[in-house]
Amino acid sequence: MPYNGKYIPEKDDFYKLSRSKVDFFLNCSRCFYMDRRLGIAQPPGFPFNLNSAVDNLLKNEFDYYRGIQKPHPYIEKLGLNAVPFQHESLDKWRHNFSGVTYQHKELNLHLFGAIDDLWINLDKEELIVVDYKATSKGSEINLDADWQIGYKRQMEFYQYLLRNNGFKVSDKGYFVYCNGIRGKERFDEKLDFEIYLLDYTGNDSWIENTLKDLVQTLNQDDIPDFNETFTSLLEGVGQQVYKAVYNYQPGNVDGISAYRKKFAVTEFASVSILMSEVTSYRQCSHYRRLVRPFVLPSRLYYMRCRTAS
Repeated sequence: MPYNGKYIPEKDDFYKLSRSKVDFFLNCSRCFYMDRRLGIAQPPGFPFNLNSAVDNLLKNEFDYYRGIQKPHPYIEKLGLNAVPFQHESLDKWRHNFSGVTYQHKELNLHLFGAIDDLWINLDKEELIVVDYKATSKGSEINLDADWQIGYKRQMEFYQYLLRNNGFKVSDKGYFVYCNGIRGKERFDEKLDFEIYLLDYTGNDSWIENTLKDLVQTLNQDDIPDFNETFTSLLEGVGQQVYKAVYNYQPGNVDGISAYRKKFAVTEFASVSILMSEVTSYRQCSHYRRLVRPFVLPSRLYYMRCRTAS
């Protein structure tokens, strides 16, 4: 029986690992280790209820065409001879806590990820992974931003899972990107969207080595150092203080000495000031990657300060 929660190296059962946790490992192996091995969970993310509503409505719409086995107008617009894919496990594959599963026997991992949709190319008899995204911005809708590597890895992981379930899967998937229109004069109790159909050719060759590195990390006793790519994301939002928070020991506060000198306050209040400053980055498009990982060590620091005082 697969288990989740804290990873236990000596346990023989399959360990449940979601697609998002694999991405978490790639972003910060240290954060991942503290979460999965030590049981110090990352703070929960913010609920994106409007995005979830768009997601549900798109699923309902595509399910209608799935039922009559006709191409959705978006599929016709792409010029594909395809229809939404029918399968008895589709509802399970869409569920966040079940998803498409694959048990990696060599690494003792029970991998899973919840898809948004699948189409089937009738000419090639292969599945097409489809992911829904919703946003509202005035700039061009594309997949070119650095932080969107997570979207691409997400699609590649779904392709990997489906292939390991015996399905023939196209390298090319599609993002149905819904952009909320801001420039209208009135709300009138509705939100209109422009729909962008963005294709992406995936390559899942990175996954096997990543999973091996991930399991090796989980099996080690030492907490990993900071990822080079992760620490670069923290530049401008207190990288040195971030490190000091994680490595804090009572009486060793070099990382926040600048804040103490500037404001002439205690260690405890210094972190409060720092967190207020970091919170100002909420409007940044990288907020979730920059700030959410910062909250956890800051909470640890608070607890350690209380213990030390």
